[in-house]
Amino acid sequence: MKIDYLKLTMPNKIDVPKTKQEKALKKTTEEFESIFLKMMMDEMDKTVDRKNSMFYGGNAEDVFRGMLNQKRADSWSKSGGVGLAKVMYEQLSKGLHEGGKK
Repeated sequence: MKIDYLKLTMPNKIDVPKTKQEKALKKTTEEFESIFLKMMMDEMDKTVDRKNSMFYGGNAEDVFRGMLNQKRADSWSKSGGVGLAKVMYEQLSKGLHEGGKK
């Protein structure tokens, strides 16, 4: 039995899409997951009391932290994320294949 070690290290990664529609669906589901992850990280950031810290950078730090969360979410989503994009892709791609058979 051959074991694909790459799939074991990245179980949430979407397989390489073959058609133009599958590529668009992959991009869309990864963007959706990225938005979800960004919202999650922003809410997590709200739980940390930075404003009373002597190292708080003011509005500039808030803007930077938002941009940093966005980049983290984009990167995380493209590398497999939490699996939301993969699940959505698998479910929605079934409709692509069934739609072509009708």
